[in-house]
Amino acid sequence: MEELKIKCHAKINLGLHILDKRPDGYHNIETTFKMIGLHDELTLKRNNSADIKIISAAKNIPLDDNNICVKAIRLIQRESGCADGVDIFITKHIPVGAGLGGGSSDGAGVLVAYNRLLQTGLSENRLMKLAAQLGSDVPFFTGFLLGYGNTAYGQGRGEILEYFQWPLEEKVLIVYPNIEISTAWAYQNFRKHEFSYKNDIKSLNLTKNEKNIIYKATIKRPMFFDNMFETLVFSEYEEIKSLYEYLNSFSPILVHMSGSGSTVFAVFPKDTVLKEELVALKDYYVAVTRFE
Repeated sequence: MEELKIKCHAKINLGLHILDKRPDGYHNIETTFKMIGLHDELTLKRNNSADIKIISAAKNIPLDDNNICVKAIRLIQRESGCADGVDIFITKHIPVGAGLGGGSSDGAGVLVAYNRLLQTGLSENRLMKLAAQLGSDVPFFTGFLLGYGNTAYGQGRGEILEYFQWPLEEKVLIVYPNIEISTAWAYQNFRKHEFSYKNDIKSLNLTKNEKNIIYKATIKRPMFFDNMFETLVFSEYEEIKSLYEYLNSFSPILVHMSGSGSTVFAVFPKDTVLKEELVALKDYYVAVTRFE
């Protein structure tokens, strides 16, 4: 096999609860990751050298060793002893710095694809450990690509994962207001005492089944559909708060910010025909997708 193509999907955080600060400087969290259809497209191709080359028309990603895809290959090479180079063609659809995990997903895609293309022989367990070294969100994407599930309850930094399949048919509107928010800034400045729980699964009309593991689990987790970062981000970025309120005015099943932002997502019944004023938000990145 000379090349391998892979789709690297975006995620949303259906809920995000910040617990406490860890000795290593990170925070312990509880979150529920859900995969969505929006995705980047990557192709890895052998180049008969030891070079790793990034080829992309995207203007806002690094094309050198600072790219997470290069870092992923370096980790596998150190672990496996394989030194073969590849060209990595990246077609970006997931906006950068949006809280959708585009970079982490690409990194996970390269971990899995390089391991398969070069047949380095690393086990799934070892790939998951390497993913945790790349970033807090990378293990979730890696596990999804390995077939573990399309949803995961995350703890620790987000790398301790309980996977499951949660089939949802609802339509998801993704709106990125072209504002990049530093995750480090968000964690340093969030104010836990200003947060109060609002939504749990029993109050939402999301597809659910009494036999579904996540339905049973979330009855005891009222934070499941709440995001602790919203109070902070909305107080600092009036534009994001206004976007949230605007989307909420269309009475979606659910509307929230994903991760530390700035993307706001709204969930609608699957047969909803979205109004033109929703899908044509001026100057914003807008995508209509579904859950994976």
